[in-house]
Amino acid sequence: MLQGYACDVTEGNLDVQYITAIARGAPTNWAQVVTSGNTDPFTNLMLMLAQNLARLPLVFSISYGGAETSYGPSLLKLFDQTAQKVALTGRTILAASGDSGAMDSSCSTGYQPNFPASSSWVTAVGATQGVESGAAETVCMSNYGGTITGGGGFSTYSTLPSWQATQVPSPSDPFPSHTGCSCTLLTFLSSSQVNNYFTAAQAASKMPVAGYGSNKRGYPDVSLAGASYVIYSQGKAVGVSGTSASTPVLAGMITLINAARIAAGQPSLGFVNPALYAAANTAGVYNDITTGSNNCLIQSGQSTVTCCSQGYTAVSGWYPMLTCSIATDTRDSLLTSQSPSCRTCAGTLPRAWVPSTSKT
Repeated sequence: MLQGYACDVTEGNLDVQYITAIARGAPTNWAQVVTSGNTDPFTNLMLMLAQNLARLPLVFSISYGGAETSYGPSLLKLFDQTAQKVALTGRTILAASGDSGAMDSSCSTGYQPNFPASSSWVTAVGATQGVESGAAETVCMSNYGGTITGGGGFSTYSTLPSWQATQVPSPSDPFPSHTGCSCTLLTFLSSSQVNNYFTAAQAASKMPVAGYGSNKRGYPDVSLAGASYVIYSQGKAVGVSGTSASTPVLAGMITLINAARIAAGQPSLGFVNPALYAAANTAGVYNDITTGSNNCLIQSGQSTVTCCSQGYTAVSGWYPMLTCSIATDTRDSLLTSQSPSCRTCAGTLPRAWVPSTSKT
């Protein structure tokens, strides 16, 4: 569990309480990383991890984030390089996609991708709502009682990774963007999920207003329930919502899956995106969320919700706020997945992708 800022008791409690509730008995560490010199908390974290690879846990959950545009290209590049090193040793890095939809904190700034969720070397986790009340599952939206709006969008820095590109490798081909990788065990989708989103959005008259990144990495990669959690903080029960709730829950799930895989003599999941995307070809693995949008900001205790013209609307398959949410069969799919033996490879997105679930 990793925090980027000091004195946030609620956030730390949320992370610790839910990751340990899911992965009971698993050794769990909480780290708080602060800014130093010309770096930022997230890059400091990756540098620290890269220097201690032999002693690292297998799963990392990052609940904080910030506007990608507030970081310079050199810092973003350094984060990606060090995160890649960590991921390629069999570790999984999860990052909350943000809680203000496609923006950061204001409509006036336009589309603001959330970092580090926008990095191609992390698994970005979004949020849904509805399951907590027995209602239909939708994108988590502050203007529909969700308190937060799941973040998602397109990076301004990270180029479109091979697992989101139009040219998807066939089972007989090596992965084009990862030198030395010759994995052939994944089942791939036949075309770009990002391009499929825009095609579907245009057909449904749901195209986003201009201003988003073009031909860039889209996020999140997967979503879980993110509304109406309860934690204990300073002796009191506190209600919380956010992708900072769904992210540690997924971290706990992956921890359990890793434990089962290792007990069966298999490697840890590592860079999990290829397995998540390959699993989308199996019926029952994901719930396809087709309702909602991410054009509204986090409510933050205010009586009214601010909604913007920028944002993305759900279509079938992947979109930049949700992708598909995890269903009960996902565990079995990841338990038997062969893709972890090719942790250096990239995969493809589930069904159709859309940019809209986040935590800032």
